[in-house]
Amino acid sequence: MATTLKDVAEKCSVHISTASRVLNKKENFQISSNTRKRIFAAAKELNYHPNQNARALRLKA
Repeated sequence: MATTLKDVAEKCSVHISTASRVLNKKENFQISSNTRKRIFAAAKELNYHPNQNARALRLKA
């Protein structure tokens, strides 16, 4: 089963939207550098890759 954004968020004990904003590199989102590093490390550890089909549907592209 593929790793989801929810899995990454749960591993870091953050909300899904927080993990999403960090992984999508939102510039105007203020979060501590420690939390940002934890989210990127968890994504790498869990081998998280965004689902491109779902992303295309969401962005309507």
